[in-house]
Amino acid sequence: MMMKFVYLGILCFLIILLIRYIFTSKKKWEWLMAAFVLAPWILRLLQLK
Repeated sequence: MMMKFVYLGILCFLIILLIRYIFTSKKKWEWLMAAFVLAPWILRLLQLK
């Protein structure tokens, strides 16, 4: 149970970093595409308990 919260915390941190990078980067669309590719994997990780 504790590990799930740790994973969620790390995940939120990475998402915030990614969003910040998207808004400061000039290659916004590449990062958005990368985020869409990674999203299913992130959801799969969240479903693992």
